[in-house]
Amino acid sequence: MLREQYSRYWSVSEPGKIVAGVRQIPALAPGWSVICVRKLGVCGTDYNAFLGQQPFISYPRILGHEIAGEIVRTTDKSGSLRVGDRVAVIPYIHCHKCIACRAGKTNCCANLEVIGVHRDGAMQQFIEVPNENLIVSNDLPLNHLAVVEPLSIGTHAVSRAGVQADEVVIVSGSGPIGIGIMLMAKQQGASVIGMDIDEHRLHFCRSELNLASYSIHALKDPLTEVEKITGGEMATAVFDATGNRTAMEQAVKFLAHGGRYILVGLTRENISFAHPYLHAREITIHCSRNATRNDFLEVIQTLKAGHLSVEKYISHHMSFEQVGREFPEHVKDRGHNIKVVIDLP
Repeated sequence: MLREQYSRYWSVSEPGKIVAGVRQIPALAPGWSVICVRKLGVCGTDYNAFLGQQPFISYPRILGHEIAGEIVRTTDKSGSLRVGDRVAVIPYIHCHKCIACRAGKTNCCANLEVIGVHRDGAMQQFIEVPNENLIVSNDLPLNHLAVVEPLSIGTHAVSRAGVQADEVVIVSGSGPIGIGIMLMAKQQGASVIGMDIDEHRLHFCRSELNLASYSIHALKDPLTEVEKITGGEMATAVFDATGNRTAMEQAVKFLAHGGRYILVGLTRENISFAHPYLHAREITIHCSRNATRNDFLEVIQTLKAGHLSVEKYISHHMSFEQVGREFPEHVKDRGHNIKVVIDLP
């Protein structure tokens, strides 16, 4: 039995305002489990929601979708889910019925609801989650499970691009999502160029995490630098993980003939490209949204193999009790954070 019948939470009541609250945990529906949230990653979606810049958020909203926890109640009868199991949560709730779901593209379901975006998230003590959205991994630490979701987004993007060994790829944006792209592109045998306007992040990805073979400052003649590194052939795949309109529009210049451009970051603005430039190179443009269960499983195996120092990737910890005071401060300092994780008791 679940001892706690109530869940304390932090909610963004309106842009720029975060408040504490308590809700009653409802009766558990068939096919669902209750998770005790133990670790919660904070990402750009949460920051943008706090600032009123996330296009899919309505208020009030409990944020948080990078979830590591333990099962405290479950309706599962198969024995695959047990009370006390340590889990990562796939935060994308899909409908099973639409054209995307029928094709196995559950990450872009036509009726998708993302935990912490379209419905209340895990910045709380307990949360109800569909059983099918849980991945049990009792042999990974909770900190590792908390970063599976952002790394899975990078994994999905690399899969979309079909990255192969010996390719030269550019990852524009060296934050948590960009790091996930670099990690999985490197696992495929590609040579990675990290690009950003933040010298600290560039150094971190190249020297601390050893994921980028080259680093380029995006404001210091990047075109010439890419030409030097690639011998003038440019990159066969370019990933945008910035969500910045200017960066997204400029990055097409770094593409080789026959190259692929993968848009992972999200902007509310319209973006435009010169069609003759793209057409002459037969450029393929992909959008990459969220991740699938297989992406999550691949990341878990990658973490088990020790291919990423999670201790370095998580740059800051924040206690649940201090969210009201510390979260707005982290929003202000978001450019210097890599990954912030909220620790729940």
